Amino acid sequence: QFAYARPISDKLSLGVSVHNYFGLMLDWSDQWVGRFNAVNVKMLAPQVQPTVADKVNDWLSIGGGAGLTLGYLYDKTRVDTLDPDRGDGKLRVSDADFAIQGNLGILIEPSARTRFGLRYLTETDLDFEDGVQVSGVGPGVDLDPNSDLGPPANGLDLGLKMRQSVMTSVYHEVNDKWSLLGSVGWDDWSEFSKVHVRVEGTDLKAEADEGFRDVWHFGAATAY
Repeated sequence: QFAYARPISDKLSLGVSVHNYFGLMLDWSDQWVGRFNAVNVKMLAPQVQPTVADKVNDWLSIGGGAGLTLGYLYDKTRVDTLDPDRGDGKLRVSDADFAIQGNLGILIEPSARTRFGLRYLTETDLDFEDGVQVSGVGPGVDLDPNSDLGPPANGLDLGLKMRQSVMTSVYHEVNDKWSLLGSVGWDDWSEFSKVHVRVEGTDLKAEADEGFRDVWHFGAATAY
């Protein structure tokens, strides 16, 4: 994670941050007991976010940024052929998608010692589309039995939402040495857990809900 901010005038400041929005990496043996659920899985969403802030007057500042996100999905699993002589088949899905999130903020300073902040991160979609590649499953399914993985079969469409969030914070200088800080935030993880699934050439179109709950978080601190 990296962040940098620089004032370019008395009122205007620019900034940039680089981080991974979310991530998952699994790499199991091809023979492990759960190989029909997952063997090698990668889901990454590195994000670069340029921002700009403007001091409107002595008590109000506003800012905004664009979260430029590159989502990447790779999933390789084994397929149970129910034939000990044939062994396991293989299945693979891989794709990347680009999405943009908006990041908006307001800073209010009613006095030289007190600041209130409010930030809103917008919701956006990541849509992964790829042909399901299979091999070693059986006649009529393997499209290219001489390759490690056959050419794409039916296309698979997986869509998920990058969650929206709201956070408010306060900073107050009690005196020249001590300061108090606090924050309250909400993250819409229940929408992130709803994955839209569609298989081209079939009637399969559904929403898989992992049942995540929204998250409220609170913070309090002192500075000396």
